[in-house]
Amino acid sequence: MKFKILAFAVLMACSFMSFAQKTVVSEADENIGGAINPTFTVFIEGAEYKTVMKAWKKYLEDQKGKIVVDKNDITVSNAMFPSLSATPMAVFSRLMDDKAGVRITAAFVKDGQYINTARMETEAVAVKKIIYDFAIGIKKKMVEEKLKDATKELEKRNDKSQDLVDRKSRLEKDIANYKEKIKDAERDIEDNIKQQSEAKAKAEEQMKIVQEIKDTLNNVD
Repeated sequence: MKFKILAFAVLMACSFMSFAQKTVVSEADENIGGAINPTFTVFIEGAEYKTVMKAWKKYLEDQKGKIVVDKNDITVSNAMFPSLSATPMAVFSRLMDDKAGVRITAAFVKDGQYINTARMETEAVAVKKIIYDFAIGIKKKMVEEKLKDATKELEKRNDKSQDLVDRKSRLEKDIANYKEKIKDAERDIEDNIKQQSEAKAKAEEQMKIVQEIKDTLNNVD
């Protein structure tokens, strides 16, 4: 049991260490959108691909654009990003699975131009915030799930602990009852011994009476 508890604690500690790593959105030129274009990238440690893909797809759908999914790539056109532009935009994105987590690479196109810091600094800051907030949201949900699991485990362990406390209480009551029964039995034994002695004395007296009657019978003439 101690080994299981230690293993569980180590697993939780390792999980939270991965969540503790700083979320960084970086810029690079990647082959996306049909050519080498400016992109923004974030890596979400410990995340599951399906979870991130579903959440990212939903986020893009919420921008009221047209979604096209092709394996790891999600493209949205005519999407509205109020913090970036008053006109519709396009986003080319790719999600890559990794043993350590999931990497999101996205290129944002405003008025036919790919956003990057050198070309549109204000918009680049806004894009980084969008991607950063998304990654943080995923991480928080992951921690919330870990918290939920840990809380359930705590409740199970508390229930087990309480069960043991209750069992100890019941056993102590049983012991007290058994001790009282032993005392009652001891009193019964003492009474029994006394009654045996009295019964034996009465039997001996009766034996004398019987013998006397026999003697009288034998002496009848």
